Amino acid sequence: MRHKVTLGSVHKGSEAFIIAEHFANKEKSILYIARDDREIYALQSKLFWLLPKADILIFRSWDQIPYDNVSPSREIQSERIKTLYQLSVNKQKKIILSSVNAIIQRTVDQSFIKKNYVTIFVNQKLNFNHFIQQLISLGYQRTSVVREKTDFAIRGSIVDIFIVDRKNPLRIDFFDNNIESIYEFDRLTQKRLLKIENEKIYIHPSSELLINDETITLFRKNFREIFSNYRLSQVYNSFSESILPPGGEQFLPFFLEKMETFFNFVNDCRVIVNSQFNDLLENRIENINDFFKARKQLNDNFYLKPDQLYLSSNETNHYLSKSDLIKFSEFTDEKSKKTNIKKIPNLSSIRKEIDFDFIDKFFNIHSKLKTIIICCRSLGSLERVHNIIYENLNISLNHIKNFQEIKENINFYITTLEIDDAFELGKLIFLNEKSLFGYNFATKEKSIKNKNIFFEEINKLTKESVLVHSEYGLCRFLDIKKIGINSSFHDCVELEFADNQKLFLPVENLNYITKYSNDEDHSVLLDKLGHSHWQKRKAEAKNKIKDAAKKLIAIAAKRFQSQSYSIQFEAADYDKFVSTFPFIETDDQLSAIEDVINDFKKDIPADRLIVGDVAFGKTEVIIRAIYLAARSNLQSIVLVPTTLLSRQHFENFTKRFMPFGIKVSQISRFVPDKEKFEIYDSIKNGSTQVIVGTHALLSDKIFFKKLGLIIYDEEQKFGTQQKEKLKEIAPRAHVISLSATPIPRTLSMSLSGIRDLSLILTAPYERLSVRTFISPFD
Repeated sequence: MRHKVTLGSVHKGSEAFIIAEHFANKEKSILYIARDDREIYALQSKLFWLLPKADILIFRSWDQIPYDNVSPSREIQSERIKTLYQLSVNKQKKIILSSVNAIIQRTVDQSFIKKNYVTIFVNQKLNFNHFIQQLISLGYQRTSVVREKTDFAIRGSIVDIFIVDRKNPLRIDFFDNNIESIYEFDRLTQKRLLKIENEKIYIHPSSELLINDETITLFRKNFREIFSNYRLSQVYNSFSESILPPGGEQFLPFFLEKMETFFNFVNDCRVIVNSQFNDLLENRIENINDFFKARKQLNDNFYLKPDQLYLSSNETNHYLSKSDLIKFSEFTDEKSKKTNIKKIPNLSSIRKEIDFDFIDKFFNIHSKLKTIIICCRSLGSLERVHNIIYENLNISLNHIKNFQEIKENINFYITTLEIDDAFELGKLIFLNEKSLFGYNFATKEKSIKNKNIFFEEINKLTKESVLVHSEYGLCRFLDIKKIGINSSFHDCVELEFADNQKLFLPVENLNYITKYSNDEDHSVLLDKLGHSHWQKRKAEAKNKIKDAAKKLIAIAAKRFQSQSYSIQFEAADYDKFVSTFPFIETDDQLSAIEDVINDFKKDIPADRLIVGDVAFGKTEVIIRAIYLAARSNLQSIVLVPTTLLSRQHFENFTKRFMPFGIKVSQISRFVPDKEKFEIYDSIKNGSTQVIVGTHALLSDKIFFKKLGLIIYDEEQKFGTQQKEKLKEIAPRAHVISLSATPIPRTLSMSLSGIRDLSLILTAPYERLSVRTFISPFD
């Protein structure tokens, strides 16, 4: 090992500052091996602020479980290839951010990197047809419209392509075999955005595994050498037919003359590893071996051994021993070298009022010899902190965008940079909102978006399915036939009623029928044409609907005439509570929260539906609503369909509300009767402010002291009468319903304005999109 140094007392979140310091003082490039992708992106954001002109590359691992029959995303594969290309051709000093999972995975060799790419620029002579073949050979997928990365489309002499390393796709306009123009365009509107003139654009492969005649021949040769019964392998047969099977990238070594490691591309770098590196390395290799053994136990023999795809711990440490190695440690001992970073305790507490006198003294003492930089999570909180400091301390903070804008004669700065804790680094002091005020401010910035929301309903009629004809009752769909009427043909739906009676319904009258169910065993009794039985059933149903509607109208009228409970909004207390949310809110979340707060300011009880996909942040909206209700001495009830969700909410709510003295109770079938009666008493006397539970909350044994907020989570799983019961009990209470798939009645009421509607359409940062694969049972 050339040189090994252990840096002591490196607390989590300060790594980027130490990396930047080493990068600025040394001539070598730096490879930092992070814990995971989350840390990689957090480091990248900080390093962009600290070193705005530095070349920062990312090298991630495949986003799949080892030995799983699911392919890694093409975006990650293309990103990896681009990074390897930059490492091969660009020898300037740079920072590379990778992870333990990524560095132990074997990858393509340098010859693959250098020969598989295309360069394009304006006025370039380039054969159009040859260019299309190159894109296909590089693994790009041809589509009708370019929407996703690694897609390309052809429209006459125009080629649209979405390259991984660009924010927007490109529109390449050919005139004969000459590139006439290149534009960036919006992938949603398909409109041109920016003309590209003096730039060379590199198109790298979208996959590390490229399928062509040469690579397939090599694959077949290597596969047959390892597996004698190769004819039984579905993977072998698929590749032989130029088809990439799900998870086929795991056979990458068979497509290349040789495999290399990531260390072959970074052999001149100084390597820095995190404090948990050894444990993460051992755990990863153990997991890989476990996944391989699981395949073997299932008698699935057509898989490569781990050493063909991954480095062992000994091999990894051997490569590290050839580098100048720095290891971060969370502690300091005699052998470690101390960093010049010192943590600073918070200047204020979340439980107390902000002590501006103490903050002023801190600023006066430290600003004489040091520079103070206040770091905010967003531009919205930056503006707010700037105003608070100026109004209370009469200090005007200088706004900077990065570290290079700091000047010697100015001591106070404010910037947008997310740090975990306050700390001192040499002559610089970095403070954040939490260290100054005891909590982080709510994110106020909100981008303006024009969103077009489309609601579609598609009825698919399958043969033998049972339909309802509005005039004649239950019938069976047979087929669509052409019927000759008055010397012309009409498409008609052939419907079968009881006793083999037939009705041919013109397709323009499809509004008369709706789907009832699939009836594969023919167990549904069909109605007879012209019989009065269907009309009697319709009349009975209409009467029941009228009775239910009268009750709903009476409850709605009572609520409309009632004055809602007053819910107070204290900005300072609310911001303290909001600071306990560990993530950045999306724009749609903020919009929904703002809608709810505006509802609370009205005199009429609100009835709001919040629609959003799973894990889009609907729960955080109701948590803040519950907090505001509890601070106004109102009780909140959260009705959920399952005991599992009830338990999950109970634990999350307790964790968030306990520091603020708000009591949460849970009622479900798993709660013992003795404990239930104790909870009933606490609800009645008001000591329990938040009640979470299943249908058990609809019990007549429960009496509320002052119910001010009713929440239905997954409201589509509750019946109308169940939902209206709580409204009848507490006509003055606000109502919030959450759903990813609202029932038609609820959605119709929201779209027609009877109920208020909030949409959460934006996924939180780092939420993985759903990728769907069709593959054999595994």
